[in-house]
Amino acid sequence: RDFWPLFSDLPLLFEPGEGRRYSNAGYILLGCVIEAVTGKTYRDVVRARVFEPAEMTGSDFLATDGIHEKVALGYTSWECPTPAICRDNVYLLEVIGGPSGGSYSTAEDLRRFDDALRAHRLLRPAWSRWVLSHEPGGSDEPTRIEQAAGLAGGAPGVSAALESAGDYCVVVLANLDEPSAEGVARELARALTRLL
Repeated sequence: RDFWPLFSDLPLLFEPGEGRRYSNAGYILLGCVIEAVTGKTYRDVVRARVFEPAEMTGSDFLATDGIHEKVALGYTSWECPTPAICRDNVYLLEVIGGPSGGSYSTAEDLRRFDDALRAHRLLRPAWSRWVLSHEPGGSDEPTRIEQAAGLAGGAPGVSAALESAGDYCVVVLANLDEPSAEGVARELARALTRLL
């Protein structure tokens, strides 16, 4: 709720149902709804409903003011005099992540997320198909889904991308500004598609 004053007075970009655009504010509101419905923190819900069923043992919401020996330090050129000069990103990130981002993960855990989504361990089959293929409806047959989608995101000094389809999943993580991981993941996915 601390973020609400940053966007609560802004006008809508379009009427609901008439368009689609990524929005951190939308995810913050969704996180508040999840907390209101479950009576739990957003982080606890994600741990119980995503990380645990997907067996993502290396993923969590970590405070940036702590020392985590297995976490890479991010480097950003944001607000640096030239892009070649980088500084660490610790003061540009939220102290602890929430609905708009900021969880920590590993390449192996992101592959496990992809596998859990396709195997219906996170959603019912019809919803898994909708997420992965953007097609409404679908059956609740529990067969493994071969369609998949590309996911990407980042922040100053953080870039992550997941590309999957068929039997493969490509995960690229970078401790540099986005979109540094996205291009590499896309090219690897294209190469695998040509080979397979």
